[in-house]
Amino acid sequence: DEYFYNRVLLEDLIAVHVNGLGSQAEQTDDRGRVTRDPSEGGNAQAMLADVQKALDAFEPDVYSMVLMAYGDAVPTRVLAETFGITRQAVEQRLDRAMAKVLSALGGESPW
Repeated sequence: DEYFYNRVLLEDLIAVHVNGLGSQAEQTDDRGRVTRDPSEGGNAQAMLADVQKALDAFEPDVYSMVLMAYGDAVPTRVLAETFGITRQAVEQRLDRAMAKVLSALGGESPW
């Protein structure tokens, strides 16, 4: 499909996924509302499935960290304490994880 994700959208989709806010899933896409083919993106359930598939490739600790950070809005300080690493290490792992998700979903928009 010809849909490109960005980091902000991915963070919102993870929050929707973790918190079970399916009725709000359509609101995560900030583009104007137009009728389009579902294969061109914008289908919230398909987007959530794509994100979940990308997240499933992570090691359990990184998976948990991503869900806690973006789904539950746990501060990096608390994540660092929870995982026994520095805040900088948490930030690096989250940055790498989100880059990996973006890459798995086709990368940033070329436009």
